Amino acid sequence: MIMDVHVGPLAVVCVVLCLGCLLLACLPWLASVRRCSGALALSVWLMLYTTALVFIFTGGPVLAWEQVAFFLFLSLSVYTVLPLSLSWALIVGTATSLSHIIIISTYVSVKHPDTPHLVVQLVANAVMFVCVNGVGLFHLWMTERDRRISNQKREEFSCIRSKKEVTKYQQEQLLLSVLPRYIALELKTEVVKRLSKPKAYQGNTNTSNNFHSLYVRQHKDVSILYADIVGFTKLSSSCTPEELVVVLNKLFGRFDDIAKKNECLRIKILGDCYYCVSGLPDPTSSHARNCVQMGLDMCTAINKLREATGVEISMRVGVHTGNVLCGVIGLQKWQYDVWSHDVTLANHMESGGLAGRVHISEETMRHLNGMYQVEDTDGGARDALLQGRKTYLVTDPHKRKARRPFESNSLGARETKLRASVRMSQYLQSWQTIHPFADLSNPEAAALQPRLRPTRASATRALPHLQEGPLENAGPVSVQMEDVRIARASLDTVECARRRTKKLNWLTLWFNDIELEKQFRLSEVSGLHHSMGCSAFIFITMFTVQMLVSELNFAMAVSYGVTFFVVILLLAVVFTGYLEVQAGLQENALDGDRGGDYRTTDWSRLR
Repeated sequence: MIMDVHVGPLAVVCVVLCLGCLLLACLPWLASVRRCSGALALSVWLMLYTTALVFIFTGGPVLAWEQVAFFLFLSLSVYTVLPLSLSWALIVGTATSLSHIIIISTYVSVKHPDTPHLVVQLVANAVMFVCVNGVGLFHLWMTERDRRISNQKREEFSCIRSKKEVTKYQQEQLLLSVLPRYIALELKTEVVKRLSKPKAYQGNTNTSNNFHSLYVRQHKDVSILYADIVGFTKLSSSCTPEELVVVLNKLFGRFDDIAKKNECLRIKILGDCYYCVSGLPDPTSSHARNCVQMGLDMCTAINKLREATGVEISMRVGVHTGNVLCGVIGLQKWQYDVWSHDVTLANHMESGGLAGRVHISEETMRHLNGMYQVEDTDGGARDALLQGRKTYLVTDPHKRKARRPFESNSLGARETKLRASVRMSQYLQSWQTIHPFADLSNPEAAALQPRLRPTRASATRALPHLQEGPLENAGPVSVQMEDVRIARASLDTVECARRRTKKLNWLTLWFNDIELEKQFRLSEVSGLHHSMGCSAFIFITMFTVQMLVSELNFAMAVSYGVTFFVVILLLAVVFTGYLEVQAGLQENALDGDRGGDYRTTDWSRLR
């Protein structure tokens, strides 16, 4: 007999459990099910609601209190557990509560019309349903509000972070325009080590010597190129300062392009003198060929400029191969340079050369392995330091027959009357060279721009580093992939180390930094007035229900009445503090232009 009574509820519960297990099994694998969160929530609610209805009409006579607890649980679950929007949750929760009141009132009135105090019991049920729906609505509203504020702050944080990444990229590019990449990385490593030490130790460190290390290295078998613009002194005398700066900027920008193409590292610009090195920081067997080819390309660029503008300038290039010491000097204004007797000799190779030719030493000649045709020359006759040394002039295999200026250019009669500096400026506008710092405003576009194609050897060296990941293993300075890597790997290791201390413990939800946890515990609790108001609403609801269903109304009134004054006092304190905070915020907003002090901590970002 007992089994016959419980067959219906057991069958319904088994079906609901099977459907629930099926949904749990499908959720991780079917993305379409996860996307239909509203329909899924309504399906779960329908299964539970069906179970509740079955429980009402099985198990004996139906009373006014029948399955009130189950319906309270179902109404509260709509707001707190099921993924429904605020409007849908309100509709479903209200419908659940009203359906119970309507079903019970109709059924009991028909089946048991002599039930005592039926109206009072139904009113008590309605009060409890109102309380549960109010609490659930408050919880869902607060959750939705916090979620929207969190999304807004996340968007603001993403915007700030993007701007910060752009600023970091700009700073890195500015640093790399002064120092080579491997020097910048060594500086970064030293800064990280010093900042990661305890604060007491950092305080004893002399901050004026943060970069006192010279980072000096010795490199063997490198080629040094010195190039000077012959005739530029005469040209500068006929230029305005603005024109001179524009011309130098275009010329040296073009030379930087040529240096990148030929895997040379520009060291310094001294007036109209340009000198660079090939073979450092990473050794390469083609360092001599790189410098010689760069010198030929520089001469070709100047020849085209002379033919197009009629300005009598040319390049005098000197190349020497040997050993160098390189490093950074200066405590505050850093300067990267190379030193050795071979560097001095390369400078004299340039001064002892000829205009429009690449002058190389015997050491460079041995490293070329016959790749270029050369002719003997007496460099010692033009520079005393070169006396007793064998030097050569490289023959350009692509050199065209010399032509008189204006023989085949396209300048008209009006253009020929312009000053030489103006003609040069007009012609240099056609050169597609790098504009200094032009890509700093848009680093992503700069990273996607087509670069000069690296050689097979440089690409082979760069690819393993791309797979390994660390920026410290970057390859030659002329490889495109390094430019992308430096945009991605920023010098923010110190900040990452600081972020680790702000992480939460997954179990206790405490900050790993104890000081930060103390600040959080002493910070202002937001939304406290809302929570206290909801608690007061629950208190009044419980008092109403007790007064409706209890026979000891006087004793209940006295006990609840005493507690009621305590609740009113707490509400007064909480709302007074809330109003003071709002008044202070308004005052700070009005005084913002006069340097108002905002000391509110945004703990949501720390999480």
